[in-house]
Amino acid sequence: MKLIQRNNYACASAYGAVHALIDAASAVVIYCGARMHGLSGPASFNLVVAYNVIAFGAQPIFGLCIDALRVSRAALITGVVLVLAALPVVQYNALAGMAIVATGNALFHLGGGSIVLSARPGSAALPGIFVGPGAFGLSIGVWLGFKGIFPMVTLMALLAAAIVLLCVVRPATYSGNWEKRKEKLPLIGIAILLLLVSIFVRALIGNRNGLSALHGPVLFWLGLGLSGCMGKIFGGIIADRFGWIKTVLIALALATPLIVFGGKEHIAALTGIFLFQMTMPVTLAALALWIPGKPAFAFGMACLALLIGTLPSFFEETRIHFTPYLIVLFIGASALCIWAALRPLRRPGTDTLA
Repeated sequence: MKLIQRNNYACASAYGAVHALIDAASAVVIYCGARMHGLSGPASFNLVVAYNVIAFGAQPIFGLCIDALRVSRAALITGVVLVLAALPVVQYNALAGMAIVATGNALFHLGGGSIVLSARPGSAALPGIFVGPGAFGLSIGVWLGFKGIFPMVTLMALLAAAIVLLCVVRPATYSGNWEKRKEKLPLIGIAILLLLVSIFVRALIGNRNGLSALHGPVLFWLGLGLSGCMGKIFGGIIADRFGWIKTVLIALALATPLIVFGGKEHIAALTGIFLFQMTMPVTLAALALWIPGKPAFAFGMACLALLIGTLPSFFEETRIHFTPYLIVLFIGASALCIWAALRPLRRPGTDTLA
C-alpha cells in the first residue's frame, strides 16, 4: 500500500505542476488576446465571462460524457493539446482562442480530477495536490496578461513537454473497486447540495476583492495565489491525517477573523486565504464519495459551484455589500454545511467517520 500511495502522490504532483501551467497559459490567452485585438472594456469583460462559463460552467456536461466513455486520460491530454493550440490561434482571433482554451482547460481539469479522485477514493490529499498549483499558475497568468506579456514560444515549449509527461505518468492502480460500492447513504441529494453551497461560499468570499489586488504590489498578488495553492495542498494532507471535520472547522474558525478584520495587512490576508482554502480538497473528496462512480461529474459540479460563487466578485455593485457581519454569517453557514455533509461519511479504507 505504501508503494501505491507514493506512486499516486507522484502522479498527483505531476498533474498539479501541469495544472499550474494550464491555468497560467489560459489566463495569458484570454487577457493578452483582449489586448492584442484592442477589445473595449465591456468586450474584454464579456470575453472573460464567456471563458469562465465554458471552462467551468460546462464541466458537469463534459464530466458525464467522460465518465460514461471512461476517457479520463484522453481528456487530460487532449486538454493540454487544445490549450497549446489556442496560443497561436488567439493571435488571429480572440474569440476562437478563448473557445479553444476554455474547452481545453475544462477537459484537462476533468481528466486530471477524475483520475486523482478515483486513484484513492476517500483521500483529500490527492485532489489537493492536483488542484492547489492551479491557483498559483492562475495568478502568474493573470499578471502576465494584465501586463500584456505574451511568452508564446516559452508556453508552447512547456506545454509540449507537459504532453510528453502526461503520456508517461500514470497513477498507481487502486486495489479497491470504487464503482461497486453499494452503501445506501441517507439524504444523498441534501448532502451534495450542502457541499455545493459550501464551495459556492468559499468562492464568494475568497474572490470578493476581484482583480483589485492586481493594482497593488506584485508580490502580494502572487502571494495570494501561492497562499491559496499551499492551503489546498496542506489542507488535504492535514485533513487525511487528523480528520476531515476537525480540520475544516478549525481552519474556518482561524480564518474568519483574519479574512474579516485583516484589511490591508498583507500577512493577515495571506494567512487567512491559506486557512480558508484548506477546506477545498475535503469538499471535493467528499463530493466524489457522495457521487460514487462519477468522479468527472463530481469534479465538474464542484467547478460549477465555484463559477457561480465567483461571478458576483466581478461586479463592484455586489462587492460593496460584503460587510464583516455578512462574511461571518456566510463562513458560519459554510462550516455548518460541511459538517452536516461529512457526518454520515465513512471514508474507504478506514474504520472512522470523516
